Amino acid sequence: MKSVKVFDEAFGEKLKRLRKARGMSLQRVSVESGVSPSYISRLERNEKQSPSFPILVELALALKVDVLTLAEG
Repeated sequence: MKSVKVFDEAFGEKLKRLRKARGMSLQRVSVESGVSPSYISRLERNEKQSPSFPILVELALALKVDVLTLAEG
């Protein structure tokens, strides 16, 4: 079965841009979301491209954006 890529390559860049626009460090987003800073860093570097939906929701809540805003390409 062919794998489906949920997010485009810009997901990590969008995550980093939103985090920086809010003046948040990786550690702060980690504390707010419950997601490890190393995982967030890997997402930002596009080493991980498809976080699970629950993680996506937690990141969106921490960044105070709608989950669709974070997920859409």
